[in-house]
This record gives sequence, C-alpha cells and structure tokens, in this order.
Amino acid sequence: MPAKRTLSKRPAPKGDDYVRLSDQLTDSLEKLSETIAANREIIDTVQDIAIQLTEVFANLHALTIKYAGIVNKALDAMLPVVDKIPFISDKIIDLLKDMERLTQQIVDGKDSAEKIIRDVDAGLRQGDMKRLQAHSDDLKKMTAKLQAILPDD
Repeated sequence: MPAKRTLSKRPAPKGDDYVRLSDQLTDSLEKLSETIAANREIIDTVQDIAIQLTEVFANLHALTIKYAGIVNKALDAMLPVVDKIPFISDKIIDLLKDMERLTQQIVDGKDSAEKIIRDVDAGLRQGDMKRLQAHSDDLKKMTAKLQAILPDD
C-alpha cells in the first residue's frame, strides 16, 4: 500500500503576505491604458493612412480593371487576324499573346481583389481585427502574384 501524502500545515496567508492578482492585473491594465492614450494620435493616424491607402488601391484596381479589360478585348479580336498576316514576326505575335495572357490574369483576379479590398476597408473602419487578420495571407498572395507579373527592369 502506497504511503499516504499529507499537505503541509502552513497557516492560510493573510492579505498582506502576498501580492493580489487583481492588483497586478489592474496595474497592468492601467499601464496599458496609459500607453494607448499616449500613442492614440499615432494609432489613429496609422488607421487613417491605412484607410486612405485602401481607397487609393481600390481606385487603382478599378482603373487597372477598366483598361486591362479594354486591352484584353482588343487583343482577343486582333490576335486571330494578326496571327494570319505572314509578314508580322513571331516575336510580335508572342508579345501580343503575352499581353493577352497578362490582361486576362488581371481581369480574372477582379472579384477576389474587390472582395479583399472591401473587407479590409470595412475592417479598418470598424476596428475589426478578425476581419483584417483574415486577409493577411490573401494580401501576401496578391502581392506575390503582382510581383510575379511585373516586368523586370
């Protein structure tokens, strides 16, 4: 039979024998509140700039979609005709096909990009961290896609 364990017979602590957790938490919260208050202007400025950047991005996106769509439609109509003209070099045909693929990629990403833009804008305006965090990976993927199609200088 195992030995029986007994608890030590220490007296119960008195209120002044230890630090109260509630006091520690209150102190921490007060310090956090002071830090937020001291940095309120910069926090609000960063939020305002992020909202403005989202609006700029939305406008650039709309402009890009508009003109990519126009170019894509023109290339879709021209390529079959230009491809049959014998004196147009293969390099030019390849360039036009590359442009058509690029503009199609831009047009195809329209809905996804618009959803991300709307959600990020709403998250910034409503202070909704979950909504913002939900699109962090989406924005990284979008950035990678854009970098992949940017021409090398």
